[in-house]
Amino acid sequence: MTLYELRQYTLHPGGFPVLADLFDRVFTDGLEACGMRVDGQFADLDDPDRFVWIRSFPDLDSRTDALTAFYVDSDTWRDNRAAANATMIDSDDVLLLQPAPGWGDLRDSRGSELITATVWLLPSPPTTPCAPAPQRSPTASRWACWRPTPGRTASRACRSARARTRSS
Repeated sequence: MTLYELRQYTLHPGGFPVLADLFDRVFTDGLEACGMRVDGQFADLDDPDRFVWIRSFPDLDSRTDALTAFYVDSDTWRDNRAAANATMIDSDDVLLLQPAPGWGDLRDSRGSELITATVWLLPSPPTTPCAPAPQRSPTASRWACWRPTPGRTASRACRSARARTRSS
């Protein structure tokens, strides 16, 4: 089952356009060349100094290999990490997630104007769907229900995020 990382970075004022440009010019292609899929990068509607992005991996082993390929072995990261890190105050807000039973995934969300994701941090994997999936429209907001990957400690009972798409 596909694993997703929901990553939310707190940036220095004015850092968003710099980091978004790095993603557009070099990071997306570099990450995908190393085995990750960049599912989207977003602007937080409530915080102009927050950069939100989602990447995915086929499974946990693929994730380990892809992270090593990008962050240890790639020239893309080596050549651009100083510029990226200079935009950030904090990059530790990361959740490793899986779609809950009965819900799709984010594979069909590219090009959406608004993506709304609700994250439920559950103590154990659900065995039945969380709730009926809402009616989906090809142009409307996408909804997803998630659970953390085994071993992930929940720091909050619930997190809900609204973000506007930056990439198509």
